[in-house]
Amino acid sequence: MAKHSISHFSISFLLSLCFAYLLIGFLNSVLDSTLAIIIATLIVMTIANILIYLSLQNSVGRVALSEISEGRIETNSQSNPFLLFLPIFFFATIYICLQFPDIFSIEYISIPQKYLLTFIITALITLLWTPMACHWIVQKQTFVLHNKTGIYLGGMFFLIHLILSRALNHPALSHNVVLFEADAGPWMEILASPNSSPINRAVHPLSLIIIRPLMRLISFWMGEHYQLGAMLVVSVTAGLCVFMAYLFIKRATESKVYAFLFATLLGFSASHLLFGSLTENYIFGTASLIFFFLLIQANEKRFSILVPAGLILFGITITNIAQGVIGLFFNKNLSTNQPALTAVLGGQNKIKKFFNQYGFSRLILYSILIFIFGILLTFFTNFIYPKSITLFFNPQDIAVEFGFVKISGAEPQTNLTEKFQVLTRTMALYGMVAPDVLEVISKKPPFPTIDLKTFDIRTHALASYKGLANIPLVLWLILLTGCAFAFIKNIRNSKHLSLMLGLLGALGFNFLMHLFYGTELFLYTPYWMYALVFFMALSLSDYAQKTWLQIILAIIVLVIVINNFNFIFSILKSIEPFYIATP
Repeated sequence: MAKHSISHFSISFLLSLCFAYLLIGFLNSVLDSTLAIIIATLIVMTIANILIYLSLQNSVGRVALSEISEGRIETNSQSNPFLLFLPIFFFATIYICLQFPDIFSIEYISIPQKYLLTFIITALITLLWTPMACHWIVQKQTFVLHNKTGIYLGGMFFLIHLILSRALNHPALSHNVVLFEADAGPWMEILASPNSSPINRAVHPLSLIIIRPLMRLISFWMGEHYQLGAMLVVSVTAGLCVFMAYLFIKRATESKVYAFLFATLLGFSASHLLFGSLTENYIFGTASLIFFFLLIQANEKRFSILVPAGLILFGITITNIAQGVIGLFFNKNLSTNQPALTAVLGGQNKIKKFFNQYGFSRLILYSILIFIFGILLTFFTNFIYPKSITLFFNPQDIAVEFGFVKISGAEPQTNLTEKFQVLTRTMALYGMVAPDVLEVISKKPPFPTIDLKTFDIRTHALASYKGLANIPLVLWLILLTGCAFAFIKNIRNSKHLSLMLGLLGALGFNFLMHLFYGTELFLYTPYWMYALVFFMALSLSDYAQKTWLQIILAIIVLVIVINNFNFIFSILKSIEPFYIATP
């Protein structure tokens, strides 16, 4: 016990008390008895106390200002002076949402007065075993101990998204509000409601057996408040994405601070903030993509692991399997030979050797297995949920998706030029640094319906950056350019080249596909933002331990956070009148 810091226990307890109060308050309509409050408080406070204490211990307390000024942040491999910024961002999220009382009320995250004393007493009781639990975790050198910073990071993003989910998910999303062409309202019913509803989109063949069981497992305990369960699952998945991003980058660079900063950058991207909070398919697709690249990074070769992981990719959105196959191809995870890059960089690049090196025959076999099992599982899904899905292998059903093949403009050349501009801005800029979005009043029933966009195909208007928003834009472009130069400079020597080529291939696939598919391309940003952030982190990995780079990254993250919080504020301001008007 003498080894434990009383100050850190005090800070961790106070932070845990705040977070537990808000999380249990979020479930106040479900936890409507003293026993329920006691059990929930014991579980939440114990977990929060342990995670926050372990993250603070040896991470903040041992870092002196002199260490930062002397460039020795990583002298203690666990030091991270940026951890305490996350609670500030969390409370800033609450403050922003509270500015719109018709959308978000403090009662949504408050424990009823009659249970408050019970909550406080139970929270104090958890202090009896928290020190022993922390000591045991430290002694056993568990997974939690080695990844405590990432778990803390994912947990904080879970809480941030939980607040945003409570504010954004509203019945109006099925009535008179469209956010970047997302179908968050219908997907809430499809995935979380007791009776479900038809998807009728062949490109999501297995969502009803991949996502819905998880949603219903949690929503079942919420009774008539099943929407809260859906918000919990979406928020946990968003936090999991950030945690897995931390693992991916830490594995590659062995720098916890560097991994923390890039994972935070992904978490606070405009794309992740929004689609990690809406009850939609996208955040689950993002999680499956990140997990798949974690397997690739671990050089996983077993079909028993890769086929189920690929089926999750394929089942959530069929086009995502292409990103997985591209990643496998460049990283030779299915090859029986030793990795070699001569086929890409020049030298002995005979066709036969090329195919052998990249396990081409096994890659074909892998793709065939995904297709066959995809068909079988689609039939199974259709059996469980009859008339709820269409079939991706039926030409008539998949032909519906060609209705989303859109190139704006009047003439073919103009079409392609404009779409290229829209796609480039969306992939390189909008997904990370939110622009000043367009507010369009749609002419579809019911009228009026607000439709937030980054591109209006009718007027050819593009979202732009105004005023102070140009500051994060410029900083992001500088970082993006620096990463491109670092990649080119180290292309022959980087130990991460195979991974970077796989990530670039995933980005290239998305670019080619969306050059023709879709109009509001911001909707698809979750499916490539992870690849862009991972590529950037790997390209600068040689400098991961440099204090100057960590400080620059921290500044860029901070500026982008401020900009993207303003983005969320603008969305809430735009949709508030429509949420109020919804019957």
